[in-house]
Amino acid sequence: MDYPFKRRTMVEKLNVKELGPDQPEVKISQQDKEKGKLYTRGFSRNWYTRKAWLAGCNHANALFCFLCLLFKTTGTDKAWIVSGVTDMKHFSEKVKKHESSRAHMDNTVKLAMLGRANIAMQLDEGNGRNGGRLARENNSSWVQR
Repeated sequence: MDYPFKRRTMVEKLNVKELGPDQPEVKISQQDKEKGKLYTRGFSRNWYTRKAWLAGCNHANALFCFLCLLFKTTGTDKAWIVSGVTDMKHFSEKVKKHESSRAHMDNTVKLAMLGRANIAMQLDEGNGRNGGRLARENNSSWVQR
């Protein structure tokens, strides 16, 4: 949080990507009364294996979206990037809603593409905008004319 992802070097960004989300043992429990019975719902670590993007924080004792924390895309539900999610009663629904949000899907693509070759730059080089082979051949043909 103190050193935003967008200000990091590419090497640092790739290192963060490789490390993935922090997934500590968080102790979130919530008591609820339904039909006269008292229930205690708690966070289970198996959610980490089910949702690779899920990050936990012992300090906030809450759950966050790793992808959305990195890219801070406009339109992301603040609970996933600021306060954290602690509502275990509605957790499954919150996860489904968040995963289908445009911001989350965009961030998934951004992280997946991070560190891969930029196709636009490769095309520019091939077409001569940055001194590619075709540009050199075209320039020598032009000079000969």
